[in-house]
Amino acid sequence: KKICPLKTGVAPTVLTLPAPKVKITPLLIDVPFVGRPTFTLGKRLINIVKEIRPDVVLQPIPRPLRTIQTYFPRKDALNKNLQSNIVYKISCNDCSNEYIGKSWRQATRRHREHGAPVFPVRSQQQPAPIRLPAQQQRFDTTVYLRRSTRNLNKKIIYNPVEEPIEDELATIITAQKNSAIQEHERQTGHTVNWNDWKIIGKDLNRYRLSIRETLAIMKEQPELNKTV
Repeated sequence: KKICPLKTGVAPTVLTLPAPKVKITPLLIDVPFVGRPTFTLGKRLINIVKEIRPDVVLQPIPRPLRTIQTYFPRKDALNKNLQSNIVYKISCNDCSNEYIGKSWRQATRRHREHGAPVFPVRSQQQPAPIRLPAQQQRFDTTVYLRRSTRNLNKKIIYNPVEEPIEDELATIITAQKNSAIQEHERQTGHTVNWNDWKIIGKDLNRYRLSIRETLAIMKEQPELNKTV
């Protein structure tokens, strides 16, 4: 037999559900690691935050200090004109048109095929040569370098200018005829900004490099690529 609690005078039991716990995302903070003082500082920061903002959870993370060699790089930065396996972007000086391409060779060789002038390539951190006054440039003509009889009458050439061979010249001329950048310069009389071109991607694998070039062209839709 069922007994109704209202008739018997017994109050019904009310079940209260526990409040859902709100997950608090900790606030991460980097602390330089110098040993035991680092952990002492971390605990003090946690206590200070608890007093000021009890709703905030602070999590200090010890990080190692930067080494001295990070402030003094040992290797000289490679000039972008000498880099290879890149995706590059070139813009026009006189309009907003741009061109995106790739190069497996050094960038300066690929740019020559687009009609770029030949620049003297210097490292980005290498200072310009210091020119001495004329008085300090004089040498004592009484002192001679020892040379063999075979090379005695030959002319000495220091730092010869690199000149492309005939096959490379033929390749450059053929590529310039099919270059969208050259065609843009011929039709409009504009000039291309060969100094401030950008590297927008790198990959040592040629297939992945081609994919990077395609994705960059699809994303930015450069006008000069539409004429290729």
